[in-house]
Amino acid sequence: MDAIELMLTRESALKLQAPGPSADELERIFASAVRAPDHGRLRPWQFVVINEDQRGAFGDLMAESMRRRDPTAGPGELARDLLEQGIRGMKVWPFDPYAAATSGHDISPEDLRAGVSVIEQIRDAVGDAMDIHLEMHAVWHLPAAIRIAKAVEPLAPYWFEDAVKAHDLEAAARFAASTHVPAAMGETLAGRWTFRRLLDSGAAQIVMFDIGWVGGLSEASAIAALAESYELPIAPHDCTGPVVLTSDVCLLMENLQKDILPSVALAYDPAGTLDGYAWIKHLMSAEGADVIFAHDAETFKKHKQSPEFYE
Repeated sequence: MDAIELMLTRESALKLQAPGPSADELERIFASAVRAPDHGRLRPWQFVVINEDQRGAFGDLMAESMRRRDPTAGPGELARDLLEQGIRGMKVWPFDPYAAATSGHDISPEDLRAGVSVIEQIRDAVGDAMDIHLEMHAVWHLPAAIRIAKAVEPLAPYWFEDAVKAHDLEAAARFAASTHVPAAMGETLAGRWTFRRLLDSGAAQIVMFDIGWVGGLSEASAIAALAESYELPIAPHDCTGPVVLTSDVCLLMENLQKDILPSVALAYDPAGTLDGYAWIKHLMSAEGADVIFAHDAETFKKHKQSPEFYE
């Protein structure tokens, strides 16, 4: 398999199993990763290895972090908080914990009710004011995915994302045909030709791609144009940080072809600290987008309070 074919057929696997990579394999993985395009020679990478015997401690650390942030918050409270911030859409994946029991082949009535209850709490708290994007992470096989979809449909989710794996577009198309809720798919794919097969199959009503994985802004723009030719909307994906997020914003502005708010502010703070702010300023002008990255709280506030920001 040559490099191009490998890139066009690669997939991300959510569910990982032992054994993990050996020390030699990890060295090869890291050596390959640092060969990725590096704008301005910033070398923006850091690798953290969590070994088998450390996974439990890491999980405990993450759980404790969530409890410290808000020990009482549930889905409904989170939805209210997001609405107060002006955010009208939230992504949830309440069914993921139950896939491992059957490797995604089935879901018990009890687990199905537990997953549905998360979405019910959101609807009870804020009604239809919040769009609910159901992330399914492609951990389910087709029958179970359809069963989950049928249970959730009455609660009017905005989309079902990656209900099944993208390597079987026929199965993905059968899922999409089984529900009136739009199916979002594509974040694990690369290259416009792969996306053409996705669109021809009817497996996606919302075309999702990750600029950092798909081949950069030029390839993402081509895929956006392809989706438009099929009368389908796009939903750029990001789980990496402010650079890809900025690119997503610029791409969306280009495809919207209309003015929205003159400036967009986004905070990127994955560690729950004050050292990860990203301030995005988008000016609909001939100069394009002016992007400022502030790496501390004071700089963040300085740019936010600057009169020039709102010109």
